[in-house]
Amino acid sequence: MKTWKLTLGAALFAALLNTVSAQPGFLNYQGRLTDNNGQPLPSSGTNNLTFNIYTAASGGTALWGPFLCDGGAGAGHTARTIVSSGRFNVILGPTDTAGRSIGNVFTTNDTLFLEIQVNGATILPRQQFLTAAYAFEAKHADQSSTVSDPNVAYENAANVFAVANRFAGAVQATNVNNVFAGTFTGSGTLDIPYGKFSDERPKGTGSGTSVQNGIQMRVFTTIRTNSQFLGSFNNATNLVLAAGTYDCRISVPGWHVGNHQARLRNVNTGATLIYGTSEFSNDGSAVELTRSLISGQFALSAQSTLVVEHYTQGDTLNGLGTIANASWTDSDAVEVYTVAEFWKTK
Repeated sequence: MKTWKLTLGAALFAALLNTVSAQPGFLNYQGRLTDNNGQPLPSSGTNNLTFNIYTAASGGTALWGPFLCDGGAGAGHTARTIVSSGRFNVILGPTDTAGRSIGNVFTTNDTLFLEIQVNGATILPRQQFLTAAYAFEAKHADQSSTVSDPNVAYENAANVFAVANRFAGAVQATNVNNVFAGTFTGSGTLDIPYGKFSDERPKGTGSGTSVQNGIQMRVFTTIRTNSQFLGSFNNATNLVLAAGTYDCRISVPGWHVGNHQARLRNVNTGATLIYGTSEFSNDGSAVELTRSLISGQFALSAQSTLVVEHYTQGDTLNGLGTIANASWTDSDAVEVYTVAEFWKTK
């Protein structure tokens, strides 16, 4: 019985035929089959070839295969191989008989070997997949500064994005928590989750009476901005934010209330997150409104309910913010009192 061997020459090469968006891919493979005396396998279209991909030259783990050039139907089967003067060309993929994509094998493994069987006889040794000479340059494509496609992300050797980039589709992380880890540097604008909550009431509607030497929770009626669903409120006073690190700026008005100060408090833990500025609004005859400003950074270890509490010295009608008496003629004109802004930075 004759045995066959695979002769490696200039005609032998392997190349993945796919695009960034076309998965799974195919593999084009060419070779020349000769017997032990160097005679080519006779020309024929009836040869059954079987392909398997392993992690080692012998033994190892079979990562892909079998893929059968036997004229069969279904995944992992294709037409019988045509051999001409020993030369053959096959296109492997997109999947083996188990439905495994050939493209996935090459994205997760650097050293791979192809085992070929011809009409049931295994050709040894297995053939190692090697990089074509100019394919080394593909490794540097991420550092190109001349590609005009705005969807290409340019990065330098330190994996830092050095010029403007645009990600047109969904950007996904690969770890179990689906989060981006590490320190990111570069230029450009990041879409940081942002929320703006405010106490807005119809034109001519007051903010409510302040409590003498008491503390009351400020009310929120409107979500002005809620980028990436940063937060919500489950009633007029409770703001709900997910776990994370936040920067905030909250403006809390006081009118004719004397001394006053606001603070941001975590209802779940009872802790004060940030105190606002200490202010004074004349409670005499002078018309004066001042605002306690809460500004800074805080962290939440879990989803939490937050409230803005306001101490006022005097009990004054509309002491939580006076009516503007503006001459707006818009039908949707509103009075705006407390305003809270949050940026989720981590």
